[in-house]
Amino acid sequence: MALNLQTLTNSSTSAGILTDLAKSASNLDLVASLENQVSGGANATQTTASKQPRAHAPVGGGHLYLSGVSGNYASVPTSTDYDNLASFTIETEVSLTDWNDTSDAQALMARAYSWEIRVQDGGKILVVNRNSSGSQYNIISTASLGLTNGTLAKVRVMRDGYDWSFYKDDGSGFVQVGSTVTTAQNTNQVNTRPIEVGAYNNGTNKPATGSFKRARLWDNASPDSTDPILDMSFSDGDHEASSFTCSTGQTVTINTSGTDPATIVRKSFMRMDIVDDEYEFTTDSSAVNGTIVVGTLEGTYSANISLDASTQYDLQARGVASSANVGFLKNPVGYLVSSSPLSESEVTQMENYFVDKGAAARSAFGSVTNFNSAWKDCSSITSFPAINAPSVTDFYRAWRQCSSLTSFPLINPESALRFRETWYGCTSLTTFPANFFDDWSPSSLYTKTFDNAWYNCTSLTAQSVENILASIDTSGVYGTNTGASGGTQLSDITIDIDYDGTTLSSATSTAITSLKSKNWAISINSVIQ
Repeated sequence: MALNLQTLTNSSTSAGILTDLAKSASNLDLVASLENQVSGGANATQTTASKQPRAHAPVGGGHLYLSGVSGNYASVPTSTDYDNLASFTIETEVSLTDWNDTSDAQALMARAYSWEIRVQDGGKILVVNRNSSGSQYNIISTASLGLTNGTLAKVRVMRDGYDWSFYKDDGSGFVQVGSTVTTAQNTNQVNTRPIEVGAYNNGTNKPATGSFKRARLWDNASPDSTDPILDMSFSDGDHEASSFTCSTGQTVTINTSGTDPATIVRKSFMRMDIVDDEYEFTTDSSAVNGTIVVGTLEGTYSANISLDASTQYDLQARGVASSANVGFLKNPVGYLVSSSPLSESEVTQMENYFVDKGAAARSAFGSVTNFNSAWKDCSSITSFPAINAPSVTDFYRAWRQCSSLTSFPLINPESALRFRETWYGCTSLTTFPANFFDDWSPSSLYTKTFDNAWYNCTSLTAQSVENILASIDTSGVYGTNTGASGGTQLSDITIDIDYDGTTLSSATSTAITSLKSKNWAISINSVIQ
């Protein structure tokens, strides 16, 4: 992650701008500060938060990140291949945040009510084994794994009839942990449970915290000379994939829960919680009228910004803002803040750089469905890019109180169900484009579709008002629940627009008349037309 306050147009620094800005971070690092790559510039520092942002970097070719929260785990469906194994070998390659857990056990791999492999108090391995009658046997390694927290290691549990042995490989080859343990029973309960990684009992028990690279199961006690019957390498799954087919043919499902869900990590990114995670930085003695480029896993965008001199600003997942985190952007890959405006080609260079580092492209916003509050209260933004947003259904408060925003681009909002308070309080907004709503074709509409959409947009020109109303009229959408003629009229169908009060055109009057015939009401400067 990097905060870069230099400009691409500065000849003394431009040669290095597209070198590696992203300072390396270990997986699951708490990121206390973002390094300012400008010589002598102050870093952006993390404020006190309930959950600080974490850096995620792929382990090898990729891994499964688990947060230690119930419901986050990987699983494969049940199979008779896992029944009646008198001898077997279970192996996980994993980096646990706490290998020496003293509070609760963490599950490495399990088939619930048949067998479970856990790391328990003091870093020992616990096997919970149940026979066909349900009797439970606990087998505990006679020695601790002795691994440093965060170490990537292979942990192997081998059962050969009545004998259980335990091994680890932290990079120097397998060594036995403690002595072999002999038990009085050698059958496993046969059931229809799935194989689970990182938890057991449908993900509800003993969730693990860490990075799982691989999990394997053999139906014998000779793993080094035979092929496994299950081989889950998480580098076989795409980044953030919900499922994938592993090399032994099974479908692996990534089960998720909560605000810090399990995910396959094959790109570097930082996860914010969209609650109170942010970084603070203070501008120097000169005001900044430049550009911000933000690369995230959800998409990459840029905007012109205006920052006051010697003023503290919050750097959040969506960019520069002055209020608590909102919106859908939570996985930043990198930021650039320039001290003067960038050209379109320079913006493209930086966007491509972040995409190369793992961010989704600007066009990838086409798969995003919710812009609810995405850039709310970003008062420093003066312009916004023409992103592609054909799948977004909710623009509620998306740019509310972006008080420095002066113009708005075409963004193709064809699927939107509402624009309630979308540009509310954009007091500097003068220019709204023609044809913005021409292709608008929602499947249905919320009531209050345009409630306060342009409230207090007192700088809007008369031409912009014409552009807005004429385009809504061109779309042919009615103020009904279906958006079509014959639907049920919405309870609040008013299109609210404030503008600079100059004379409106005859084309605007024509559009108003037509819209009223389509079940819409129009309020301009708080006057119903």
